[in-house]
Amino acid sequence: MTIGGFTVLDAAETPARDAEVAAFAAATATEAARAASTTETSTLSNWTRARATHGSLEWIVDFDAERIRGAVTYEVKNLEAGVDEFVVDTHGGLAVHACYVDGKPAPLTVGDSHAVFGTPVAAPLTPKPLGALHQVRFEYETAPECSAAQWLAPPQTAGKVRPYLFTQCQAIHARSLVQCWNQSLGRRPAWDIFELLCLAQIELVFHDS
Repeated sequence: MTIGGFTVLDAAETPARDAEVAAFAAATATEAARAASTTETSTLSNWTRARATHGSLEWIVDFDAERIRGAVTYEVKNLEAGVDEFVVDTHGGLAVHACYVDGKPAPLTVGDSHAVFGTPVAAPLTPKPLGALHQVRFEYETAPECSAAQWLAPPQTAGKVRPYLFTQCQAIHARSLVQCWNQSLGRRPAWDIFELLCLAQIELVFHDS
């Protein structure tokens, strides 16, 4: 019941509300445990050893070919001393054309493919102390079968004039859009670390989810 604008629980309502509070606390504790966990089975990356702290995207959006061409440049931090590679997830036909580490061309190591999780790609790192930084750049392009991208022709849009592209990266579709450490349990790529330079005459619309 409500008295003076405040909700007051009677004795019959209290157990139900206590159960709701307990369920919320349990869910919050579960999420916290997931975030703190170092067990993650949905990525092929080495995110517990080396992780990007910043990323810059350069994209040319080709609506005719339904592809995104460009590059991603990461600032990678050592989470272990002496780590010698930065491993990222790829999927959906994403093709890596070149790799640069600290400004120099570097060979790529392509791992074994998995039907669901895709293919890991590793860039070599010069062993450095714990906390040291590297710059890793991948030049790449997506494929029409990229599962994170949906392409609409002008007749499919409300205005019927321009094509439209939208992306959906949950739960682990980001790896078909950009090489990344792509996890499902609260550690998916933190999109706020990215800067985007779009080299095409298009309108960008961002939606928070």
